[in-house]
Amino acid sequence: MFATPIRTAFACAALLLPAAAPAQSPMRVVIPAEAGTAWDRAGRALGAGLLSVKAATRVEYANRGGAGGTQALAGFLQSSKDDPDAIFLAGQDLVIAAELDATAPRLQDAAPLARLAVSHFAVFVPAGSPHRTMGDLAR
Repeated sequence: MFATPIRTAFACAALLLPAAAPAQSPMRVVIPAEAGTAWDRAGRALGAGLLSVKAATRVEYANRGGAGGTQALAGFLQSSKDDPDAIFLAGQDLVIAAELDATAPRLQDAAPLARLAVSHFAVFVPAGSPHRTMGDLAR
């Protein structure tokens, strides 16, 4: 249902990259989740967008799940310091995980390029729960 709009959004985001010759080495997209997840599909859509606008001639993907994405962030910060063709995909879950874990790497050690989507958090209760509002839950 959302696949086409998401692919379109990533292709449009890739168009915003500065016009330059495509990278001769492969673009490396680090995805802070396991293969087959929504984050994996988003990362691969970003790579497809980079290829479609010829910002890259090849794209490699590195899936690194665990610890809310902080393990992938730590690896990215360490291995990509001098790699201008490395991209890290992150979302609110990683922002929260990094803020809640004092030992996690800091997002401030990476440079954000673009906000591609805004996600929302929701709190759910079982359908039969007596709680119908956050006020009910807080009491």
